[in-house]
Amino acid sequence: MSLPRISRLGRSLLSRGFVQPRIAGARFPFATISASQRAFTNGPRLLQETSQSGNAQASDSISPDNKHNPNERGLVILNVPRTTLKSDIESFFTKNGFEITNVQYSIDRFTFQNEPMCFVQLADSTQATEAIDVINKSQPFERVTARLLYPDFAWGQGRAQENDRFVSYDDAGIDQAVRPMIEGRRVVIRVKTPGWSNKNVGIREAKVILRNTFEQFGIESIGAIAPNFGDKKLAPRFLALMDFTTKKGAEAAMEAVHGNEVEGRLVWVEPSILTALKAQQLRKLAPAQLKEMQAKGIAPADEDIDSVKKYTKRPRGQKKPREQKKSKA
Repeated sequence: MSLPRISRLGRSLLSRGFVQPRIAGARFPFATISASQRAFTNGPRLLQETSQSGNAQASDSISPDNKHNPNERGLVILNVPRTTLKSDIESFFTKNGFEITNVQYSIDRFTFQNEPMCFVQLADSTQATEAIDVINKSQPFERVTARLLYPDFAWGQGRAQENDRFVSYDDAGIDQAVRPMIEGRRVVIRVKTPGWSNKNVGIREAKVILRNTFEQFGIESIGAIAPNFGDKKLAPRFLALMDFTTKKGAEAAMEAVHGNEVEGRLVWVEPSILTALKAQQLRKLAPAQLKEMQAKGIAPADEDIDSVKKYTKRPRGQKKPREQKKSKA
């Protein structure tokens, strides 16, 4: 017996009467979504390029006597390790005698890791230029680079506003990242390899297909799409995490789509489970929320979290040490 199929717009299986009319809304046109996802895919690279290209203008316009542009006392730190806490960055500035007036930082709601850029505003432009010099020389966060902000940088328009996968690094944003796990609104989606495309465009196309298939159930956010490397596995392979606005919507999506074909590929939709590695990061980020999840039995125990080995990056050019062979007796 062949598996039920879901058509190009995800309508054939999902339009058999069980979906309430109020959530069976209009579809997303492919052209609109593809353009949006292209911006999402290139967001970090474009933001970094914009920061770098604007620094030449910022350097020429810096004047200690000019108080009109607040960006003259702002800087951006690039290539920040993804497990760097906001408190670590703030501590560095205060320990070195700098006065912070604003920090813009975002985290991925699905991995609990920060984005690789942090925007900091200090008390004056002199502190900003001095801080950049200290950061670039001392490298407090591995191989980071600090630069002045470009003059027209807009505070409050970071990735947390551009891409719903990212949330602001504050109490409200952290709760927004953790709450779907606690309330059972987060699912993991797997698709039979090689997915829907072997090309780079496959990531954008996969996101369009996901939206067309699951939008009826109330999507809150879609995580990063895992690239397809062309391998052939028997079981569907991890594609993405997805948050729904309600637990009822998540359960309806799992019941409707799990085990069926979407665009000719077998898809699994199951509840997301917090791994020990993610729990390790969450314990640093939001220990209270982790305790709440452990109490409900939806997070690993502390001993399991402690057993996870921390990944350490070797310095560039350093080879992995060879294991010594045991001598024969």
